[in-house]
Amino acid sequence: MEDFQIEIPEFEIPEIEVPEIEVPEGDFCEMEMDYDLEMEDDNGEGIEDKDSETKRPSRPKAGNPKQQIQYNRQMQQNRQGPLKVQVKVKDYLRLSVLTVTFCNCLFLGTAALKFSLKTMEDFQIEIPEFEIPEIEVPEIEVPEGDFCEMEMDYDLEMEDDNGRA
Repeated sequence: MEDFQIEIPEFEIPEIEVPEIEVPEGDFCEMEMDYDLEMEDDNGEGIEDKDSETKRPSRPKAGNPKQQIQYNRQMQQNRQGPLKVQVKVKDYLRLSVLTVTFCNCLFLGTAALKFSLKTMEDFQIEIPEFEIPEIEVPEIEVPEGDFCEMEMDYDLEMEDDNGRA
């Protein structure tokens, strides 16, 4: 079986106005981090990686929200045509079999329900009436000083997560 591609249509995202946010000086986003990365190879020898920052692809800094919105719009405009996604045939067949099975279950369940309701209407099943016999309940004597009126004498001590009372 071969893989094939399906087209996913693009959606238009409405514009949202973002209010300007004042950022105080010395914000955590602008702080410089000073650290050294050390990695070990298979032999356990330490290797300093100074070139890792230059090898990473650059991405836009989190700054002005308006610039981020403009960047997102440019990325959407740069994409040409509908998005194509690779789909495996096994996944497609599995999903289609599950969908057909689910639809068949719904269809058969609906048909069975209709048939049973029609059968009940046709035969007009009558439920016989029966009498409920009366049961004598003996009277119970409750002594004075019922437990509902008793006073409870106890101290509750509760502990917090640290074991303090």
